[in-house]
Amino acid sequence: MKLINQRDGASATHRDPGLEDTARALAAHGCLACRRREDSERQWLSAFIHENHTDPRILSRVHASLGFCPGHMRRLVAAPSAPWILPGLYSGVVFEARKRLTSVIKGRVGPCRVCEVGDQSAATIVDQIARDLGESAVRVTYALGGGLCLPHALALLNGVDAKSGRLVAKIACKRLRQTAEPLDVLAGSDADASYRAGYRQAVDAEVFTVEERALSESTCQLLREDIASGVCPLCRARMRMEWRYLRWLAEGTRANGNGPAQHELDLCACHLHDLSLMDKADLGRVVSPAKIVVSGLLQRLVTQQGSRGNWGLSPTRRQMAAMLVPLNRAVAACGLCEAARAAERRAAWLLEEALADGAFARLYAGSHGLCLRHVLAWTGAHSDILAAVLNAHLGVLAFELSEAQWKASWAARYEPRGADMQAWLAAAPLLDGRIYCGTSPAVAASLRGSS
Repeated sequence: MKLINQRDGASATHRDPGLEDTARALAAHGCLACRRREDSERQWLSAFIHENHTDPRILSRVHASLGFCPGHMRRLVAAPSAPWILPGLYSGVVFEARKRLTSVIKGRVGPCRVCEVGDQSAATIVDQIARDLGESAVRVTYALGGGLCLPHALALLNGVDAKSGRLVAKIACKRLRQTAEPLDVLAGSDADASYRAGYRQAVDAEVFTVEERALSESTCQLLREDIASGVCPLCRARMRMEWRYLRWLAEGTRANGNGPAQHELDLCACHLHDLSLMDKADLGRVVSPAKIVVSGLLQRLVTQQGSRGNWGLSPTRRQMAAMLVPLNRAVAACGLCEAARAAERRAAWLLEEALADGAFARLYAGSHGLCLRHVLAWTGAHSDILAAVLNAHLGVLAFELSEAQWKASWAARYEPRGADMQAWLAAAPLLDGRIYCGTSPAVAASLRGSS
């Protein structure tokens, strides 16, 4: 049984479930590693929301990480208790952020604590399967249950012997070839996909209308529109590219040879889930080339003639390890990620050049500006302007968050409550514009109201 550590909400050390427990868990539908990861993340977040959000040890670690990753922050923002929890959480994060902004050495941002817990649980069960897969009962159950999703199956392949490795590859290859909609096989599960889709659908048409109108006026007009939108312009440029690319794939247009090439159809697990939630998306057509490539690489593992012993010591293991390199590369390839990063770089280049103009620099000084993630990573010119604008915003935000916490107390029950009670909603895009998927706090508020 999985227990929650009362000190930091992380999963306690599991007892060895034994062969029967492993076989029983594998018999359930879906990828066992994905289930364990999502269960651990859900339990950690639940413990944080209901109890651990006031624990100094946990908060110090979260503050050092400047909060959580965008996906887990979206879940916290959607939680009913967010107005009571997030002002305190963001206060510490803002304090840490301002220290880093004014420091010569920015320091490394720590990993998301929730992701750490989830990844650790997934890795634990993958290691457990690797140890038990040599037993006939576990092998039979693994085969009948359909095995793990491809990303976790690849992790499993790195820890088993040649005989078990061929079984893992055979089951994955069989599922890929026999499933018409192989989303679960190629990408596993993604609890955040529906949250991302909500933000995208809330502003989808509006974003493209603004973009097309602005670009028809001048090159810099879209940048002006972005900095006036209350969102980090680089995050907005990246997300807009993701939305447009997804729409392009969903529509599948091939007019005038403008359809996607094979390498542009390669998608990571995250974007496969995004595409699956798009209207009119033909997921089977999009993933068909990837299925052919991946299943062919898996088939090479299946037909490889092995010898006895551990893969790491035998020639067969070395050969199969070499085959895992293109397989890992094929699974990780994503044309959309490359396009989004390129859009982000182009927007940063334009911003750097535009800031050399005095009028634009004054316009930027009165805008939302870049988020903390981009300011800390900025290596171009005008970093002083970018840091000064963000630091000013964070200073006001720190005061508003403090006011919100004070006015929420019984001692301040006679004081009027205003916009400062919603300051926690404005904190996310200042820290990382990806949290609201490049949209404004108003969109996040509307999604909370509709949930």
